[in-house]
Amino acid sequence: MPDSAQPRRHARWLIVGLGVWTLVSAVVFALFRDEWFRTMADKAGFLNLPPVTTLLRPALGLTGFAHMVLGAVLVATHRLWWRRGEGQVRLQIALAEPPVRAGVLWWLALALVLAGALAERLPRMTQSFWGDESLCLNSYVIGRFKPRDADDHQGAMKYVATSWTATVFSDDGGGNNHFLYSILSRSLLEFWRAKTHQPKGAFTEPLLRVWPLIFGLASLAALAGLMRRIGLPWGGILAAALLALHPWHLRFSTEARGYALMIFFFILTLWSWVNALERGRWRDWAAVAACQFFALWSWKGVMYPLFAINVVAPGSIWLARGEGSRLVALGRWLVCNVIAAAAFIPLVAAAQIQMIQMLPRIAKMGNLPMDWPWLKNLVSETIVGCQAWQLDVTNPEEIFLHRWAAMHPVMVPAALVVVAVALAAGFIQLTRKSRVFAAFMVAIPVGGMVAAVHFKLGLHIELLRWYWFFLTPVIALLAAAGAALAGRRRVLRVAASAVVLAAVVVISWPMCVRLTSHATEDLRGALEIARSTGYRPFEDVTSSKVMTIWLWRHPRVYDPRGSTKAESVEQLQGYMRTADAAGLDFYLISGYPTLTELLHPEVMPVLENPAFFEKKHTFWAQLPQNTLKVFRYRSGSLAAHGGEVATRQP
Repeated sequence: MPDSAQPRRHARWLIVGLGVWTLVSAVVFALFRDEWFRTMADKAGFLNLPPVTTLLRPALGLTGFAHMVLGAVLVATHRLWWRRGEGQVRLQIALAEPPVRAGVLWWLALALVLAGALAERLPRMTQSFWGDESLCLNSYVIGRFKPRDADDHQGAMKYVATSWTATVFSDDGGGNNHFLYSILSRSLLEFWRAKTHQPKGAFTEPLLRVWPLIFGLASLAALAGLMRRIGLPWGGILAAALLALHPWHLRFSTEARGYALMIFFFILTLWSWVNALERGRWRDWAAVAACQFFALWSWKGVMYPLFAINVVAPGSIWLARGEGSRLVALGRWLVCNVIAAAAFIPLVAAAQIQMIQMLPRIAKMGNLPMDWPWLKNLVSETIVGCQAWQLDVTNPEEIFLHRWAAMHPVMVPAALVVVAVALAAGFIQLTRKSRVFAAFMVAIPVGGMVAAVHFKLGLHIELLRWYWFFLTPVIALLAAAGAALAGRRRVLRVAASAVVLAAVVVISWPMCVRLTSHATEDLRGALEIARSTGYRPFEDVTSSKVMTIWLWRHPRVYDPRGSTKAESVEQLQGYMRTADAAGLDFYLISGYPTLTELLHPEVMPVLENPAFFEKKHTFWAQLPQNTLKVFRYRSGSLAAHGGEVATRQP
């Protein structure tokens, strides 16, 4: 590499190129900054979000400013990172040197874990999409159907394809566009439509879950490889098995969004950090930049643990031996983050403007208390994938640890103790053998805590517990390390691994059974009661004699004819009269029934009144907001009771 005092010709050309990039970015910022500032100042925009195409010019202002700053940073620090030497700071992160090679048995064991994980996940591939999947797919992947006449939801429908601009740049659903997933899935969907001559708007659930399944399985292999890289090859097999059994991983590796993609690239990011801090080659730092970029592009919420890791890493470099090499390493750390940010910012700039405009509306929707019960459920779900306490006392099917422990008062508490001991032992052993890697394991949950504080105090919205999904590899890794380092004798390590695996099976079993046998939110099942089994909107584009009204949860991907305006008895009576006058079958599907009872106490008694409605089915869900109740209106009953519904006062 060139010396910092006398850079060679190609180094000078690189600095010149960086200077040109900085100047061009400054020009772009100057041209579009007024549009950016004007858009940011328009606080009323959240009431009616503009299309993403109108935000591309303001996004150029944001991008130009960011690139101008990033380019200036690289130019100003070029003497730091463009120096001789490999940038190796002699940090010993792996527990074994050289890295342990994987034998045939290791690969066979990994293949067995992956085959078991695949078999466990296949039943979920055909399940109904749930609300957030529906929002993502409808807006950014599949496209949507709309009534040709906006006032006639029972008439002919037209298909409106989603623009690729929206797929790549838009996020007007409050964070539902997981960009890399949307791009990959839409590409696959359109290829399938063209090759199989499908009608406009056609889709299937398994096809749109292929990428999460692939990346979910790949994340298991990546975790096994990471542990082999740090010197625990058979601990890696155990970690992959534990992660495969975690209910969150089972759920999100079969969910049509980007969480599984994120977890794969996040694990690769940790692997890349090990290589970069031990070897310091440019290729290792490039891998760090690429993995961080793809993890963020898969799901932006991973920024919190990435930020925490990027605090620990330079601190570890600075405390390392060898002043010259650590300065080179710090320079390359700076470069890899600048490059990742430079690639990421223009892709999400327009979406971030939309998010800023959306935040006031999201905050006005209300905020569940992030209190002590929330914290206990957060810790419980993060570690074992199951909430600690019941959320909906009316739900007879809800899975929670307190009930599971009451059913098995010896086995379940013992399993919890085993998992806790394994986690503690794993962390202690890693701290003794590799303080830097242990610091990474601490940084990730600290990043999660930062996320919780930021959501609560900064954004004034609830942090959904599964936003801590990035912690699941840490849980699996620490528990596996606790077993793999249980003693010097192989028989002790094998026995400890078997006990930990058995404990996790005991704890995760009810949630895994629930996930494989029930959809997260059976929107398709509820609609099929109203219309027909196997109903698909792209096969029903002429006219309909079935009217469907949804309270709170309206899955447009399944039911573009549906409506959500039934928040008062007057509105409900209007639908009843319309159904009687037009001879329509009228179904009302109540999502989040407990919220309906709270906010509209006069509506639920009418629905529960057998004189007017027949309760067809209740689809219980693990979370209260995903429970669905299906009611069918008894034709002519309103007229038979004098044309009015008697209501109780709330």
